Amino acid sequence: MGTRGKAKRCVTYCRISNDPRGTEAGVDRQRADTDRLAGTIVDLGDADSVFTARVLLAAAEKEAANISRRMKRTLQADAEAGRPNWARRPYGYTLDGEPVPAEARKLNEMVDRIIDGESASSAVRPRSEG
Repeated sequence: MGTRGKAKRCVTYCRISNDPRGTEAGVDRQRADTDRLAGTIVDLGDADSVFTARVLLAAAEKEAANISRRMKRTLQADAEAGRPNWARRPYGYTLDGEPVPAEARKLNEMVDRIIDGESASSAVRPRSEG
């Protein structure tokens, strides 16, 4: 007796790399997508279904490779044009790579303190007045 028509279980895995606001919106979207897909998991009980699953997997792998290639090319073009590509604004700079004067002054002060012999951990702390 096969399993057709019977409820099946599956496990999905959702994760997010960056969630600075703690909203978990990406995880919620992933969960909705995987829950929807879970309702269509191919029955691997026969050769035709296994073949279909393998074709779908190959198409997904190809799309992932295409996305990777396009992203790498975009990053390369940005680098060649001298455009920064940061996920978050680095301290001392705007996302466009322009200096933020007040932050740049603080960075320069820290560098000077390190050159003068202070440790890096000491240089990042404000100097005590006294």
